[in-house]
Amino acid sequence: MIETLARKLNEKSKEQMELHHQNLNLQETLKRVANCSAPCPQDWIWHGENCYLFSSGSFNWEKSQEKCLSLNAKLLKINSTADLDFIQQAISYSSFPFWMGLSRRNPSYPWLWEDGSPLMPH
Repeated sequence: MIETLARKLNEKSKEQMELHHQNLNLQETLKRVANCSAPCPQDWIWHGENCYLFSSGSFNWEKSQEKCLSLNAKLLKINSTADLDFIQQAISYSSFPFWMGLSRRNPSYPWLWEDGSPLMPH
C-alpha cells in the first residue's frame, strides 16, 4: 500500500512539474503576443484578410460612405461565398442595419460596387 501511494505521489509530482512548465511556456507566449499589434483596430472584427466594423450609428448610405472614408475604409464588398457566410453570421447577432458598397445610378443601370466593379453572381 505504501508503494502504491509512493508511486501515485511520484506520478502526481511529475504531472505537477509538467503543468508548471506548460504554465511558464504560456506566460512567455503571452508576453510575446502582448507586444504584437492586433490586425484590426479596436472594435473591428478580423475575418480572412479584412477588418470589419459594424457601426451602431444611424447614417444614410452617403454618410456611411463618408464615415468609412474618414476611417480609411470602404463600405462592405462581398467577394466570395465565404465573405457572404461570414456577413450573414455576423449580422445574425446584431439588431443594427448596415450598408454595403453596392449602388446603381438608376433602375436601368447595373449594380456596381464602390470600386466600380459589377455585381457578379456566385
